[in-house]
Amino acid sequence: SARRAGFDNFDFTERLQQGLMTSASKRWEYYPGYFVEPYQGNENALGFDLATDPVRRAALDQSVILGQLFATSRVTLVQDHSEHYGVLVFRPVYQGGVQPLGVAQRHAKLIGFVLGVFRINDIMETRAKDIKSEVQLVVFDDDATQGLHLLYPRQWNIDSVDELVSRFRQTRRIIFAGRSWTIVAVPKFGAFESNHGASTSILVLGLLVALLWSAYLRQMLGRQVVIEQEIKNRTIDLNQERDFGNAVFNSAGAISLVLNREGEIVRFNTAAELFTGYQFNEIKGQPFIWERFMAPEQRASMRDLFRQFLEGNLPKRYENRWQNRAGESRLFDWSNSTLYDDQGLPKHLITVGMDITLQKHAEEALRESQTRLDLALRSANMGVWSLDLVTNKRHFDNQQCFLLGINSTTFKGSEEEYFRVIHPDDREIVRAKLARTIEQDVPYESEFRAVWPDGSIHYIAARGRLVRDDQDRPLRINGVIFEITEWKEAQNRIHNLAFYDPLTGLPNRRLLTDRLQQALVSSARNGLAGAILFIDLDNFKTINDTLGHALGDALLQQTATRLISCVREEDTVARIGGDEFVVMLEHLSADEPEAATQTESIGMKILAALSQPCQIASHECRSTCSIGITLFNGRSQSTDELLKQADIAMYQAKKAGRNALRFFDTQMQEIVTARATLEGELRKAIENQQFQLYYQIQVDSFLQPIGAEALIRWNHPDRGLVLPAQFIALAEETGLILPMGQWVLETACAQLKAWEREERTRKLVLAVNVSAREFRQADFVAQVQATIQRHAIQPYRLKLELTESLLLENIEDTVAIMNALNDVGIQFSLDDFGTGYSSLQYLKRLPINQIK
Repeated sequence: SARRAGFDNFDFTERLQQGLMTSASKRWEYYPGYFVEPYQGNENALGFDLATDPVRRAALDQSVILGQLFATSRVTLVQDHSEHYGVLVFRPVYQGGVQPLGVAQRHAKLIGFVLGVFRINDIMETRAKDIKSEVQLVVFDDDATQGLHLLYPRQWNIDSVDELVSRFRQTRRIIFAGRSWTIVAVPKFGAFESNHGASTSILVLGLLVALLWSAYLRQMLGRQVVIEQEIKNRTIDLNQERDFGNAVFNSAGAISLVLNREGEIVRFNTAAELFTGYQFNEIKGQPFIWERFMAPEQRASMRDLFRQFLEGNLPKRYENRWQNRAGESRLFDWSNSTLYDDQGLPKHLITVGMDITLQKHAEEALRESQTRLDLALRSANMGVWSLDLVTNKRHFDNQQCFLLGINSTTFKGSEEEYFRVIHPDDREIVRAKLARTIEQDVPYESEFRAVWPDGSIHYIAARGRLVRDDQDRPLRINGVIFEITEWKEAQNRIHNLAFYDPLTGLPNRRLLTDRLQQALVSSARNGLAGAILFIDLDNFKTINDTLGHALGDALLQQTATRLISCVREEDTVARIGGDEFVVMLEHLSADEPEAATQTESIGMKILAALSQPCQIASHECRSTCSIGITLFNGRSQSTDELLKQADIAMYQAKKAGRNALRFFDTQMQEIVTARATLEGELRKAIENQQFQLYYQIQVDSFLQPIGAEALIRWNHPDRGLVLPAQFIALAEETGLILPMGQWVLETACAQLKAWEREERTRKLVLAVNVSAREFRQADFVAQVQATIQRHAIQPYRLKLELTESLLLENIEDTVAIMNALNDVGIQFSLDDFGTGYSSLQYLKRLPINQIK
């Protein structure tokens, strides 16, 4: 309504800390300045949301709570660029013009405020100018917080007044609009005799109070009628807008609902009621009742989306299925928006769902309908044309001229006019098709691009039949044309989705596989070698998680650009998923060593290019890559086999320290295959408890047994006894060492408990080896303590053996873990001492009972 009243640029605004005005953030309610008088010089006050300033908001609330005039403490006015202070006085206005008695009723009937603006400096400088030359006036706000007491002048130190003059200082306290002010009048030096000071100051104080109230009354009485009428008009407008909004909300064909922070539905439109079969009164006030409309498997993801709303990260769009009371399920496309409260926190979620079930069915049927669509286009009579083969003139109807972008009033039917609108690259094809129809009497079928006068491209399909005269000579060709631009664009979209990565525009795995198959055929035919380079970015997940997916996507796009710059135009660069890329090189040397050298050269070029820093937004990102390479020369190799080989070689490059390249060989494949087999058997061994502990006796210098060390062995059903050196490293790498280590600890504690029952063994100490991966578990201390308690053994009979390299990984965490276990009595042994670089200073900090 403000814009309709002539304020075209009206907007809700707020003030930043720097004093600049900006558009207000989205909130559930606003308290904007709507009517400003005079407008000139007060433009910034129009639309300013008073509730964004804590001082103004406090005065607003107090005026309603107390039901009376209420003034702010000092404020800097948004329309004032001076350094002087102002005071705002609020008077609440209620429906019907009568003030309700209770606070709740006043809030319910509140329709706005009349606001008086006082520039204290203007009042003192202009209204009291006749006495300023003789008296210094100072005004304090007694109710203001510390540091905000002084209202006028801007700076004043009352204690610095000359002692003689201070004797005539007069102080009075007044109540003004709900606030207590203290006014001090100090005669300027030499202005009065001592016997006149008190009476004159009192006169001045009375005058100041009169000035303040007269200024206030002039403002209030002069504007109240106009403002109250504006408020009534605005209320009418708001009611009309509300009724209009409700009508739109309930008449829309889409499902619309509003949720609060508790997950309760607070608005539910007619379309939602009609589809779901539930009335709003049945579901309101029930948290997460909307989960009833979803299949059980969708509810967890919807809870996650609601959590994103509470965090302020709600996605703008998503799709899911809703089902109604009768069990019917439909697919909806949801558009979301968030309303925020005064603190900028999400308060309400507004979501609108469009039923796209039929649209999705149509998209899924698009491929199947392409043939039928082509047939339908051939039979559609869009534009009619005829070519006279005797005069070589063309006759087009108006629709034909329109489809080709030809002016029907000036078209003469010449061959030159016709071919001028056909795209230059398509003209020879059209001529050839026409000639074939005339010479061979076959149906004319052609597709070409028409270039309109405005430069736009339109795809056209033309169909025709040859007509002969009574002597069987070609007479003319009659036909029709139709525009197939939308069909062509749909084909292109389908093609791109099927064969190209949407983020980088590179070929995807499907297109790469197709090109690789063609390359294998070509290599077998011409004898030239080719190569596959499997490229994986190092530490991409860290960059993606720390800088965000948007920057991660930008890094992938830059990686694609750099890869393309490193290869020839005939080579293929593809993205096959995540941070994995594949480069396919063709037409390398027929000599395999030379082909390997060529490939290595390109691989090194890629390593150098991808290791260079790249600027993404305000971040400088550095990311290296690991490359696995395999060569092909047309032998009986499958595409899957080649990609697998390159992938294996890439992982060898990772193991070599990253930022490296490695070639695949058959020995590497055998190692990988054997490793995969061993891992599978190891998992079965854990499940089937195929392990056994052997105990190696430990003696003192008198050869008396003092304990034993537990050594694990694997009783393989086919291989027999397998030593730890053959499976421990793999167990650590795959994480299987964790359940295996827990089994060893459980078995060792059970053995200690059994030894306690025998006189000869009850004093033995049993040592158990602990891997780095076990030791670094967050709950390792708790696991060990629980195992000891479960078997009820004496903790000092258990000794944990740690390697020197483990201790050096993180000395502070290591000391903390060892001390926690040592406190309950567990002993420690340092194994392989001297193989690393231990500092004796470090060793002194560790609770070590034995060094080996």
